[in-house]
Amino acid sequence: MDNKRVVIVGAGLTGLGAAWELSENGIPPIVIERMPRVGGMAGSIERDGYIFDLGIHGLFPSQKGNEAIVDRMRSLLGDELIPVKKRTAIFFNERYVNYPLRFNDMFRALDWDQMIRCFLDFSKTRIRRRLGHKMDEESFEGWIKSHFGGALYNIYFGPYAKKVWGVSCSRLSSSQLLRRVTTVSLWDIAKKATRRLVGLSTEGKSEYSQQPQIFYYGQRGAKVMAEKIKDVVERNGGTFLLAHDVERINLTPDNRVASVSVRDGSGAEKIIECDYLISTMSLPRLVRSFNPLLPRETLAASNELRYRAILFINLMLARPRVYEAQWVYYSDGKTLFNRINEYPNLGSPHFAPEGKTSLSIEVTCFEGDDGWNRPPEELVKQCVSDLQELDLIREEEIEGYFVTKLPNVYPLFELDTERHLARTMESLSRIGNCSTIGRQGRFMYMNMDEALLEGITECARVRNALESAH
Repeated sequence: MDNKRVVIVGAGLTGLGAAWELSENGIPPIVIERMPRVGGMAGSIERDGYIFDLGIHGLFPSQKGNEAIVDRMRSLLGDELIPVKKRTAIFFNERYVNYPLRFNDMFRALDWDQMIRCFLDFSKTRIRRRLGHKMDEESFEGWIKSHFGGALYNIYFGPYAKKVWGVSCSRLSSSQLLRRVTTVSLWDIAKKATRRLVGLSTEGKSEYSQQPQIFYYGQRGAKVMAEKIKDVVERNGGTFLLAHDVERINLTPDNRVASVSVRDGSGAEKIIECDYLISTMSLPRLVRSFNPLLPRETLAASNELRYRAILFINLMLARPRVYEAQWVYYSDGKTLFNRINEYPNLGSPHFAPEGKTSLSIEVTCFEGDDGWNRPPEELVKQCVSDLQELDLIREEEIEGYFVTKLPNVYPLFELDTERHLARTMESLSRIGNCSTIGRQGRFMYMNMDEALLEGITECARVRNALESAH
């Protein structure tokens, strides 16, 4: 295996996980990354004494069995990784309440007439389901209404989903989105709340979330995890080509990857031969990169796969704190943003100078649309106006700002997406020495532990393929 060359496209957590495991097993890879840093979405930007991440990315075992990868990262980083008690909130119905929503929070946030409508609507859906009535559950809108009722959909689920995804909820597929929405019965929540009121145990679990209340975070930002893995890979003989963009993936006549053509920041082109290619880039971009081109039907199917992008409006503030929470959701359509992160509230002194704080304001859009192309000054002006309307900050407190753009963040599942995804993946599977993995590469939402584990477990598949070829 010593003379086998594995190329990994993308130095996000999935690509880094694959590089880490391969290098530990005697296969030092070549990692190609179009950005000048590693980490992808789990990266950090340092500016004027502040550290801004690309959203808050906490490490925790999101599924049973993933504890081992969390322990492995804790062992690798030591004191650089600190435990953080999660504090999140949502501005819901003009009130700040805990997030995920708990039963007593709904009581506090809803007016009496809203509460009665929600209860009656929910009761009707429960009765209809008990009677076996067939309901639309293919769309996100249909699924939510059939389980929670139209009133709660109109007040809570619908406006936020429309804001985040940018398309009608009747066009959103329920299949993948429901992973981010609770499937716990409101009736069960009511029973738990009643048991709590009379002093009986409810097992101490959050009603709406399987996430633990403690997660781990880098004292100097999410980048410390990525950079530490990079150090290990390089010590094991691996190579990183940062600020290099993939131009072409060259195929042999028998449909195998022979080499990858890349271009660096100066415009110089390099051709890297490889025995196996692991891609974590977005599926449409991967499909367009092959030379010769893949069949027209595959190109058409991959072009139908869309990702939601994020703009981060980063503010440096001359005040010690804005929120008690680490991040706050804004579910209605009155504000431009849908989430705000305050990194100093993670408990590390490194995110902002003493006595100051920062806000990272998230706005979702599509790459290339009017929001994506909007001048930074306009974005900042509107966000600051919204924050002032909410009585959160004063304009004179702003010491600086900058805007960061991140494409291909959230895979967008519309009603026909699964059909296009299946066709794309089937065509890619015919290329014998190529894998597409990760959040962008598999068109699947993943937490940090899942992204790392995806790359690590890919190592066994690559080794088997190389041994078979040998």
